[in-house]
Amino acid sequence: MSGTRKGFMNYLIGLTRRRSTRKVHPEVAYEYRAAGAVFTDGTFLLAAYQPHKPVPVISGIGGKKEAGETVMYTAIRETLEELFEYKDVPKRLIEEIIESVQPKKVVKNGSYVFAVYNFKDLTKMLSIVKRHRLKSPLYKEFPDTLMKLIFSREVSPQAELSHLALLPLVPGLKIDTNLLEDIPQIKGVLDNSLTR
Repeated sequence: MSGTRKGFMNYLIGLTRRRSTRKVHPEVAYEYRAAGAVFTDGTFLLAAYQPHKPVPVISGIGGKKEAGETVMYTAIRETLEELFEYKDVPKRLIEEIIESVQPKKVVKNGSYVFAVYNFKDLTKMLSIVKRHRLKSPLYKEFPDTLMKLIFSREVSPQAELSHLALLPLVPGLKIDTNLLEDIPQIKGVLDNSLTR
């Protein structure tokens, strides 16, 4: 497991302290290696399951910087690629989202930078993407709400992010190990009931 993902998982289950963060201005150039977007209403946070990591993990949404990108360009490009399994996001779409939807804050956490948006901002981004008529292999009908984004998503074994979920936005969040151990049994019961 990569150090970042292992650290995030340890943070989720309460084994490490939170790293210090600082607010930054998105139009200023910063040294960073990766960027992404955080969507929250202050109570819940949109997270995703990454099944292809050496140790699969629930994570945020974002990824590595490409040559010549700004922080916000990386954050939006990675968000669209991961949410919709796009391979080549049009530059004009990324730029339209950057211009039309301003983050509430941009935070640098080590070499990672994340833009904080609320769920209304996410809905606005969804409408912009929908206007560009890009099809996603993960949705029969393009989602225009948070609930459709989560619940109408087709689980694809090839997708970088298979499942989306809302996590409680609670400092020091821990996941009960009993629940983690019960998940395979719960899935087994559901799989058996669906095949009958």
